[in-house]
Amino acid sequence: MRPVQLLPVIAFSVCLCLPVANRPRVLADLVAPDDGAPPSTGVVEARWRAAFPLRDEGRALVGAVRRQALGERGSPVVVVGGGGWLYYRGEAAGDGHSFDALRGLAAWSPHRGQRLAADLQRRADQVAAWGGRYLVVVAPDKAAVHPEGLPRYLRPVPGRSRADQLLALVPGLALDLRPALAAERAAQPALPLYWRSDSHWNEWGRLVAAQAIAARLGDGPAPALPSSGLRPVPVLGVPDPFDLARTRPGELYRLLERDGLAEPAWQHDIAVEGLPVPQAGQAPPLFPDPFGWQPRAGGHRVAWDRAFFLHTRCEGAPLPGRLLVLHDSFGSFPMGGLADRYREATFLWTHEWDAAAAERLRPAVVVHIVAERYLDALLP
Repeated sequence: MRPVQLLPVIAFSVCLCLPVANRPRVLADLVAPDDGAPPSTGVVEARWRAAFPLRDEGRALVGAVRRQALGERGSPVVVVGGGGWLYYRGEAAGDGHSFDALRGLAAWSPHRGQRLAADLQRRADQVAAWGGRYLVVVAPDKAAVHPEGLPRYLRPVPGRSRADQLLALVPGLALDLRPALAAERAAQPALPLYWRSDSHWNEWGRLVAAQAIAARLGDGPAPALPSSGLRPVPVLGVPDPFDLARTRPGELYRLLERDGLAEPAWQHDIAVEGLPVPQAGQAPPLFPDPFGWQPRAGGHRVAWDRAFFLHTRCEGAPLPGRLLVLHDSFGSFPMGGLADRYREATFLWTHEWDAAAAERLRPAVVVHIVAERYLDALLP
C-alpha cells in the first residue's frame, strides 16, 4: 500500500474515535438500551450521531482524499459505470449478494437449495388448499437488466446466478422477469427500465413487470403495454417510496454523497413519460386496513401484523378475489396493471411467511416479489 493510500484510513479513524472517550454512556445505550426494548431505526441513528458526532464529516473528508489524491470514482458500495449508471455492490455493504450472486460466486449448496424448494412448495400447497395460487417473482438486479455501464469483469455470467438456481429448483412456482424486461429493452432501447442513480426499477420497468406477472397468472387478460407515445425525459431525483408526492436523489447517489464521492451530474436521471395513469383506486390516500393491523416504522422482517402495509380497493376490477403481495423495496409502490385487476389488494413489506395470517386472509393469489440480491430471505 502506498503511503498516500493510508491518508483516508488515518483521517477517518481520527474523526471517528476522538469523541468516544467522553461518551461511554451513549455507547452503552447503543448496545443495550435501558428499557430492554429494541430501539427503532431512527433512535439507533440518533444514538450513533451522538456517539460519533464527526462521523459524517469523517466520511466527507475520506471521500475528498480518495477523490482528489487517489483519483477514485465510486466507493466500495457503489460502482460508477459508464453513461452515468450507478450500481449497488450489496456484498460490500453487508446487504445481500449482488455481483457475487450474478456471477455464480455465491451459489447455494445442494442442501440449502433442497430446503428452499421444500419450504416454497409447502407455502404453495397451503395456498392451493383454499383454491389460491402462490408465485415467487424475482426482481432482477439492475446489473442483470442494464449491464452496459459495467466493466466486463463485473457483468453477469448467464446461467450461473442465484435466480437461475431458484428457477431450476421450483420452475412451476417462480417467475423470471428477465425475458420480459429484455424484450422491452430491445423493442424500445431509448427507454430505461431502471433508474440510473438508484438500484430499483422505474415506473416503466414496474409496469413491464406487472404485465409479465399478470400474463403468468393467466387469470384474465394481461394488460397491454403501450407501444407508442412513450419518451425518455431528464429528471432530477427519483420518487420517494414513502411519499409519492416528493422526489429525492437516488439511493446510490446519496450513498456517494454521504462519503463525499458524488459528482453533481450523477443525480440526474431519466424517466419515461406517457405511461398510463393508474385507476383512482390505486392512488393515495391509502384505504384503512380492514384487519386492524397497525403499521410500525422499523425493520421489515417482522410478523404480518406489524409489517408495512398498503391496502387498495378497485370497485371496477375484473377479478373479484384478493391479491396479496409480499415484497421488499421492489414492491413498495402499488403496481399499476396488477393490483387494479383485483377488487382488493394488500401489499405487505416483509419476507416472512405467516401461515396463520395467510389462512385468515385466504387470498386468491399470493405474489412474493424478492429482489435478486435478497433471495437468501426465502430460506427457512
